Amino acid sequence: MRFSCAGSKWSPPGPGAIEARRGSFSAETLSDPGRFGRSIELREPRPRTDFEGVIAVGMMDDIKKAQEMAANAQQMAAQQGVDMSATPDAADMAYAQTAQKIATSGLPGVATIKSIGETGKTDAGVNKQYAIEVAIELEGGEAYDTTVLQSLTEDAIGSGQYEAGKRFEVKVDPDDKSKALLYGLAD
Repeated sequence: MRFSCAGSKWSPPGPGAIEARRGSFSAETLSDPGRFGRSIELREPRPRTDFEGVIAVGMMDDIKKAQEMAANAQQMAAQQGVDMSATPDAADMAYAQTAQKIATSGLPGVATIKSIGETGKTDAGVNKQYAIEVAIELEGGEAYDTTVLQSLTEDAIGSGQYEAGKRFEVKVDPDDKSKALLYGLAD
């Protein structure tokens, strides 16, 4: 494939055409305006950016910024007298990140409920958060007690499933086994 750079219109390949397929041109050839009708400037490559002037940042920086923005919004709303009890705060965001981590890479096991009680906190004004004392036995045989903080609907509590002695499937944070989430009833 041959190209000609003599002006803005295409012209058939001639003696001054660049052999683009093989890259057979030199800096002297490219900088000679008489040969192609204009010179081509060679530059050093610049660092890759996602946006002009902004170097790409990592996901953790984005999460920190989102947490800061949420904290700032909460402060502004409090100054204006807005009820923020139904608005997620930094603790809610941390809980959501932990729940996502447990859902994708949690260690499976079975949890037996020992006791359950309300914490007084609501999840976006809908679900209540409960502190559920459980005895966990992981599939590998490790057993221990912990408290699971989990938001539940009134229907779930009213169903009678969340009572002392009931067994649930559980997933545990592999990096902090005190953090766990209950899923469906165990067989």
